[in-house]
Amino acid sequence: MGGPGQVGRETASARTKVRPGRGHLVTDFVYRGRVTPGARREVLISAIVVELAPDIGESLASAAGRMHLEKLGLMGPFIEGPDIDRVLAALEPGLRVFVGKRNTEQTIARIRARVLPDGGKP
Repeated sequence: MGGPGQVGRETASARTKVRPGRGHLVTDFVYRGRVTPGARREVLISAIVVELAPDIGESLASAAGRMHLEKLGLMGPFIEGPDIDRVLAALEPGLRVFVGKRNTEQTIARIRARVLPDGGKP
């Protein structure tokens, strides 16, 4: 066990389902007795790659997602909703250089919608 995003197997379990009509994976995981919206690490990286690849290429998109997760210390198998927001916020400045502010906001919203229930909205 460790900090945010580093969940020990003995205290966490995941529930993964496919969103009807959208085919996107949504994961809630039970952490210390409470259900927390979040995503498996690889689902988050895949969503980043799918959305960023048209603009910056698959390799750079994957590297950016993995680098930001590592930089933020999020090395566990599950990433909680607030930590997903931290990763996406970390991606924004670099992405703005490539696609501009408006497209960055739209891209970040699409990534969030792919990995969090209701796009991360309460």
